Amino acid sequence: MKKSKSTSLLLLALLCSCSSALPADHTLSKGQQEELQAKKTKWAAGARASLLHHHGAADRDGDGELTAADLAAHAAQIATAGAAGEKARGEQIASLREFFGGADADKDGAVTTQEFLDAFVAANEGKAGKAGKGGSAGKGGGGSTPLSAADRERLSEHAARKWERLAQGKAKLTTAGAAEAQYTYRHGYRGAADALLQKADRNGDGKLSLSEMQGVQLDEVPHELLVLLTSHDPRVEL
Repeated sequence: MKKSKSTSLLLLALLCSCSSALPADHTLSKGQQEELQAKKTKWAAGARASLLHHHGAADRDGDGELTAADLAAHAAQIATAGAAGEKARGEQIASLREFFGGADADKDGAVTTQEFLDAFVAANEGKAGKAGKGGSAGKGGGGSTPLSAADRERLSEHAARKWERLAQGKAKLTTAGAAEAQYTYRHGYRGAADALLQKADRNGDGKLSLSEMQGVQLDEVPHELLVLLTSHDPRVEL
């Protein structure tokens, strides 16, 4: 027992010795702590004001409520506001529209569940022709080598999950709408918007009202959205 106590005293002495040897700038004075807290408070107030502003800006139909798709589309617009970002977005959207246009077998301007599943699997076999250029086949993707039955089943299941995420319960999407939906998912905007909605949607109606946005805690907002939707320094820890 004495040995344990003496060991504890020795460790305590070492810790005290180490802490006193730390450089002075590692210790915040009372004034510095107050200054940091003031910065945090100012940032938090600015971030909340910015979130409420963007709630209104993203509310395209003016009904006072946002869907995850509304918020994701708004975030994507902010992220590509610059000339370079808009150019890159345009190129990717064009490629996605080419894929979904090729998937539209009956050329009615829309893609159904089955058309998407067929095109997705075909693109991965390298047999989708023009549609495959916008898919994941690409060069070195195995050319036109047929997939095994197991691979086709796996791809079909993956495609079904992907379509469910894109279509959100709809039987078909326009080719332009499908391209936009895929773009927002590809860059994480939709996933982040979905995550925010799951936490902030207090009444569970699938929409984010202004009052729900007012009640959201900043640590509930996914980092991707927090950085995009606030013009304040996100590096200040809350």
